Formats: sequence, structure tokens, C-alpha cells
Amino acid sequence: MGYDVSKVDDAYRIALKADIARESFRHFIEFVKPDYEFNWHHLVLIDALQRLAERKFQRLVVMMPPRHGKSELVSVLFPAWCFARDTSEHLILASYAFGLASRMNRECQRVIESDQFRLLFPKVYFSAATEAGAVRTNERFDIVGGGHYVSAGVGGGITGVGATIAIIDDPVKDAMEADSTTYRDRAWEWYTTTFTTRFERDAIEVICQTRWHEDDLTGRVLERKKHGTEVICLPAICEGPELNRSIGDALWPKWYSRDWLLEKQSENGSRAWNALYQQRPAPDEGSIIKRQWFQYYNPREYKIEGKRVNFYFDTAYTEKEKNDPTAGIAYVKEGANFYILECAAEWLDFSGQIQFVKNFSTRNGYSPSSIIRVEPKATGISLVQVMKKETGFNVTEGNPPKGDKVARAHSCEGALEGGRVFLPEGMAWAGPFLDECAAFPNAAHDDRVDCLTGMIISDTPTKQGVRFA
Repeated sequence: MGYDVSKVDDAYRIALKADIARESFRHFIEFVKPDYEFNWHHLVLIDALQRLAERKFQRLVVMMPPRHGKSELVSVLFPAWCFARDTSEHLILASYAFGLASRMNRECQRVIESDQFRLLFPKVYFSAATEAGAVRTNERFDIVGGGHYVSAGVGGGITGVGATIAIIDDPVKDAMEADSTTYRDRAWEWYTTTFTTRFERDAIEVICQTRWHEDDLTGRVLERKKHGTEVICLPAICEGPELNRSIGDALWPKWYSRDWLLEKQSENGSRAWNALYQQRPAPDEGSIIKRQWFQYYNPREYKIEGKRVNFYFDTAYTEKEKNDPTAGIAYVKEGANFYILECAAEWLDFSGQIQFVKNFSTRNGYSPSSIIRVEPKATGISLVQVMKKETGFNVTEGNPPKGDKVARAHSCEGALEGGRVFLPEGMAWAGPFLDECAAFPNAAHDDRVDCLTGMIISDTPTKQGVRFA
């Protein structure tokens, strides 16, 4: 009786695919979920999870906007792959609510039950109900070989089980929880006294969330800077240099275009947008520069006729999006008070910067008595030279900054905390301006803050009659 060559070939092919899938998380996904649509950000996360499973490091922190595929990878496909690699893995997954954690549990079970998984890994299956202590529910399922997947809610009990793989997926439900100091403290206490105490030797950990608050669980974890931690932080719209996209590009444009995201920004407001979608939550009151320090005036009643309007500009190197924008501030100094008329920022090339300075100054009441100061860095020095030569504007270099940006901000606290800086009521630009001030020094850009501090330092004499640098 001869061999059935086709069956031998099929068996060899399946065995080869199984070997590849065990070694490669990406190939595992391609085999068991052939309709999965990979975007580059999925591949970044997949690569990190691969190295985590190989114990190249101990903890992965993932910060991504809502509905961008992090939970399917982290809480469903990754556990299934880990069981395909090692049926003795002990996995605990926690989320803000047990219901969400149990849903991830069920989704993982569906992957393990799928025809594709069964074909490649026939020896990986659930423990039979007849086995002593074997469980298969939405809270826990056991794998033959000693492995288990246990679901829990953040703050709930996790008794009698250990973890070689520990996952926290979305520990915060909503803004109400995030803004509650009581909830944040309770979640942190649960994390330190319950969740991490279940870790077995050489356990690996994933904390995966959309950011809500600068003091949320991820914020506290990152603040402690544990050795062996790798961080993936991917904003919905790129704000700084990245390998796979340029500033302004959407993270997953096929599903969530830039226009759609900008609509969400408008709907959610700047605070929620910066936290949930851009992964850079800032304290409501601000860190170094407090929101409540700013005073307000009615722009319809405030008359600038007969008053000197001054300007301060902070320029960037080029219009390329990897650099910071050029920003300008227009203000009137009355006694010790600063009345800001406008603050704006744009990405511009050198010729655009010159036009920006002229247009911005003209529309905000430039007069022969005005002083336009330009910070002497980047293109600032060249801009001053060109404008002096080609225009009649009174343009001069500001004093070279001394100290870093944080030190400069601290040097302005007297004017700011003393309530001597006034913003016009109802102006659209004031929201982004305050957001950048509140987020400083952790904002993606700080050019408006540079203009603010440059304004105060340039127009505040010292006791000796010289200006701050």
C-alpha cells in the first residue's frame, strides 16, 4: 500500500506553518485571522509584543487613541498566541469593568476554537469539564498543560491565581473616573497591592490604555520609570518626528481620516482631544503655568487707540513639518499689566515668516511707536536683518534667552500669578493658547509659551533698570 503524497505534503505544510506561527506573532495573525488589515502602527505594536513574549524586556506601556485596534492585539490575539507557544502560561487580564474583561476572554476563546487555530495547533485546547478544577467561563478558562486566562475588573479581587503574563487594558472608564482623585488612588492601590502581587517570577506585563488624565494609572507607572519598560505612544494626528508619517498625518487614515479626526477634536474639546486622541493629558489648572492665573478683558470695550502695541515672535527653522511652528504675540503694556491682543502660530518657510510678521503686526495695530522683537535663534536673526533692510518696520532682536524654557517660565511666575496678564474674552485662539500653557513643558510644541515668556521678560525691567534676558 503506497503513501498518499498529497496528504503527506499537506501535513508537512501545516506543520511548517504551525512552526512559523509559534515563532512569529505577525505570521500567527496572518494564519489564524487571514482577513486582518495591518496598518503600520499595528506592526509596531506586534513587534513590541513579540519581543515582550521573548522576555527581551519586562513591561510594555501602550498609549493609543480609541478604536485603533490595540485591544484586539493585546487582549485577544496575543494571549491566544502565547498559549500556542506555551500551554502553561498563566494570564490575568484586567479592565475598568469585569464585563469588558470577560468580553476579551470570550473573544480569545473564539480564536482558540477557530478552524484556523485548530488546524495549526490541535494540541492546544481547553481543559475538559470533567478534569478536576477545570473551568471554562467568561471569567476564566483553562488550557490543557496548566495554562489559564483569568478576567477581572480593576479594583476587584484576584484570588488563588498567579500571572506569567499580566495585562491591564483600559483601566479608566470615563472622564468622571479619571477626574476623581479617589478613584485614581483606589486604582493605584489595587495595582500595587493586588494586581502586581500575583506576578510570578519572570512575569511580563502590558498596560494598554487611552489616556484620560496626567495622573491616571499609566501616568503613575511612567512616573516611576521602572527598568525594563518600553513605551509605545501614538497620537491620532502626528505632532512630532516619527519614522512612519509626517506631522499632521492621521494614525490610521484608511479608517479614521484626518478630516474625521479634526471633527472629533471640535466635538470633544481641546482637553479631551489632547488626552484621549493625542495621549498627552495636561492638568486642568496647568503644571508650571496655571490657567487661573490669566485674567480677562472685554475686547469690544478695550480701546487701543493712542496705546503702543508691541510684538514678540519666535521663529522656526523651515516650513518642514518636523520643526516647530513660527509664533507671534501682540500686546499692550499698561503699567505692570499685559493685555494680549492675539497669539498665533503657523508652519512657514522663511519668506512666509516675513509675511506672517508683517500681516500679524499690521492687523493688530502696529504703529511707528511699536517694537517688534524677534527671538534671536533659528531664522530670527536673518529675519530681523531682512526686515530692517526691506521694510519700514521697527524690528529688533530680542535679548538672547538665558537658561532653559522651564527656567524662563518660572522667572515669569510673578507677573502671571499676580494676575497681570489679560486675555480677550471669546477669542477662538485663546483656547489652544491656554492648552499649550497648561501642558507646558510636556506639550508637543511650546512656541506660544516662548512668545508669552519673551513678552514678559522683554517688557519687565529689573530693579537695576535693565531688562530680564
